[in-house]
Amino acid sequence: MIATPSRGRLARFAPRAASLFVSAAIALAGAETAAAGPASECDARADAHGVRLAQPGEPEWKPEIFPNIDRHTRYERVLITIPGGSSQSTPAYHARADCSASGLLLPLPDIDLERTPVLSWSWKIVRAPGGPDERSAAGDDFAARVYVLFRFDKEAASAPAWVAHGLLSRLLRRPAPGVTLNYVWTRRIAEGETWRNPSVASTRMLAIRSEADASARGPGEEAGWVRERVDVRADYLRLMGGSEPKGVLALAIMTDSDAVCDTAEALFADFRFECSP
Repeated sequence: MIATPSRGRLARFAPRAASLFVSAAIALAGAETAAAGPASECDARADAHGVRLAQPGEPEWKPEIFPNIDRHTRYERVLITIPGGSSQSTPAYHARADCSASGLLLPLPDIDLERTPVLSWSWKIVRAPGGPDERSAAGDDFAARVYVLFRFDKEAASAPAWVAHGLLSRLLRRPAPGVTLNYVWTRRIAEGETWRNPSVASTRMLAIRSEADASARGPGEEAGWVRERVDVRADYLRLMGGSEPKGVLALAIMTDSDAVCDTAEALFADFRFECSP
């Protein structure tokens, strides 16, 4: 059963979803989808390293400020060298949240998940926030989140989802997005676990990295920079009962600590969509 936050919790958390929905809907209304072209094993734009997305600091990334949350996460573009990667400096976002929450959003109007279904990026946790179970509304803070937002799937949506989508679309005065996948680096939840977000039912949470699992590896193996590869299309199919995604709207990142009022800090770099392995 989905945990139901109190009215006070809803007042704080609902604006996060609404704000992400607003920006994604703007991206949907303002961007033209590229022609799909003939089917192939990989997107024609993809080189050996995949389709490289806008890098940290480039103007395509837009700030996400949530209503009713006064303190905002600070995002700074920095140049880093990732161990085991290229010797050249790589641009990254250094995010720090102090009892705060806000994000960055990158519209993606022309990603074809049949051609490039795998999203990859590098990230590093500097400090994770404390707090209760991250699957609860009171503990819904993470040092690092990566969101993939999708178009609303009219054919697969349940009746409650239709109602929620209709209300949000009327609020926005434009079509609202649908499902969101939220890949997170957790404090205690085991890698591989999934759950519905306690405040936004259309968001599916996926724990792909865990401090608890890292601690079990021993003091000489604690996580530093990690390169992730997630099959977005496969995750969508698995979590949404086999229905195909209707298209990607946007990518977003966030470091937040407003629920538990603690400090969280992380770095994000080098986002790409790649062909299947």
